[in-house]
Amino acid sequence: MKRVLRPGGRALLLEHVRSPRFAVRAVQRALEPLAVWLEGDHLLREPLELLQAEGFEIEEVERRKLGIVERVAARRSD
Repeated sequence: MKRVLRPGGRALLLEHVRSPRFAVRAVQRALEPLAVWLEGDHLLREPLELLQAEGFEIEEVERRKLGIVERVAARRSD
């Protein structure tokens, strides 16, 4: 994503993420191996950490659905 965005370009993501609620997170941990095997879908990722590590500026974050769906707007900051 960083490679193809122009400097100052905006990225919009909608991701499954690790829930902040303990009970929901426990279910996610139990389902993670099956979700990866069947769909290649990681339920416990944290895209904010990855975006920040790559130098993106986080503009907006919104969580829904028991905290497992995260919408992120980020801008390439170089």
